[in-house]
Amino acid sequence: MLNAKSVPLRHLVTAALILACPLSPAFAQLLKYNNRSELLGAAHVSPESTRRILVEWLRYCSENNASLQQEAAREMKAWEARHKLYLEASAAYREKLKKLTANPSLKPEQRVQFSKLQEQIEKDALKDAVAAQAEAFLVPLRSAQKHGSSEVLCRDSIQSVADGKWDLTRNDPALAKFFDEERRRR
Repeated sequence: MLNAKSVPLRHLVTAALILACPLSPAFAQLLKYNNRSELLGAAHVSPESTRRILVEWLRYCSENNASLQQEAAREMKAWEARHKLYLEASAAYREKLKKLTANPSLKPEQRVQFSKLQEQIEKDALKDAVAAQAEAFLVPLRSAQKHGSSEVLCRDSIQSVADGKWDLTRNDPALAKFFDEERRRR
């Protein structure tokens, strides 16, 4: 688990920022982690960042193609159900980091480091990078909307979620395995 001594800060930062790279079902991430610290960094960000991108993407499709609203909502719920444990574990890691930033037993410089890491995760990886990635996926949908063909593209996008192309087990099997092994240890 995450504590002040177990994880070199630079490894967590590196892993969290690696996840700022665009996600795409067209090419699985298949990230290579060099150590447990990098996996921990990814665990803080990956499931939630993908969820946020899908929410934005499917919201756009629903708002612009009324015929797809139910299908988009159903597939988003199904994705969240498949990722429930991963999302919960990721949130728990972020919560532990938040608690570390306020831990009075840590040296002030350690609390500052963990606070900076928390800010990088929340702002850079889970806000700014997600917004940029979501925007990258919305550009072709908007273009298709202008030409009256967004329903087909949105239907294909929704189908990619249904087909599991956005699933952690497919896009980052090393991280999925890490989460599964951590859960079994508890």
